Amino acid sequence: MQTRIVPVHREAPNYRRVVVTGIGMVTPLGSDRESSWRRLCAGDRGARPLTAVELRLPATAGECVSAAGDLIGAPAAKSPGLGECTGEPVVDLALAAADEALGDAGLRTERLGPTTGCVIGTSKGGLRTFAALAARASLHPPSSILHPLFSSWWPNAPALSVARRFGIEGPLLCPVAACATGLVALIRGWELIRDGACDVVLAGASDASLVPAVLGSFRRLGVLARSDGDAAAACRPFDRRRSGFVVGEGAAVLVLEALDHARRRGVTPYAEWLWGATAADVAGLTTPDPQGRGMTRLISDTLRRT
Repeated sequence: MQTRIVPVHREAPNYRRVVVTGIGMVTPLGSDRESSWRRLCAGDRGARPLTAVELRLPATAGECVSAAGDLIGAPAAKSPGLGECTGEPVVDLALAAADEALGDAGLRTERLGPTTGCVIGTSKGGLRTFAALAARASLHPPSSILHPLFSSWWPNAPALSVARRFGIEGPLLCPVAACATGLVALIRGWELIRDGACDVVLAGASDASLVPAVLGSFRRLGVLARSDGDAAAACRPFDRRRSGFVVGEGAAVLVLEALDHARRRGVTPYAEWLWGATAADVAGLTTPDPQGRGMTRLISDTLRRT
């Protein structure tokens, strides 16, 4: 008896095309995308010495920090729009970026409803609120530390706040993937539209890590950049004299939209999102495969699918 294998030809899934129709940013260079872009193109830098007041440290602690060496960071610019709404920077930054992105896409005044999703991640949550609650717990009984802002330190706080503020009733997700959080959020938002679950998705990330606990941890690890007399130039990853990284804060949100939906609204998109993918490198906890095999496979697969 002979067996013949007949190839089965499957048609490619009828995916929806996804475009970018709105951009919102709050960075150390500016409180919106235009000012941030202008200063970036001009070669400006956001790193500078931090003060005890910015870190909400007592004067004595600030003196100790100064004695140990310059503490450098890149604080986000103050947003003149929404301002400080909740008192938790990681939430306020996300709200400001989302507001600008929706306005840029022409969706700020529309009812978003159940066909709009929100995928905004953060790698650490509301650290300033967490630090405040921890300090309160050291002075008061545990039963008395419940606070109106208690939920602001959870990682999903920015996504939840944005969804509530703008009436988003569709999928609400909060990816947490360390330094890759923003990219993972964008990929997940694109998937929701591609697969037909949403027409529009606000996707991005927010981070505000300029708190003593985080800076102290990184300092003990020996990974923070030294100023060497010029705080603005402390972060120089491609320099032979590099000494580490600079901790910053900010947020960026994109409005991802189905192409057919954008066309019905008469919107001209910035770009089309063709494909995105993630993979794991099992070579080590923090060290990638020296041969780059996993990264090569991921990039090749992504290019093939586009």
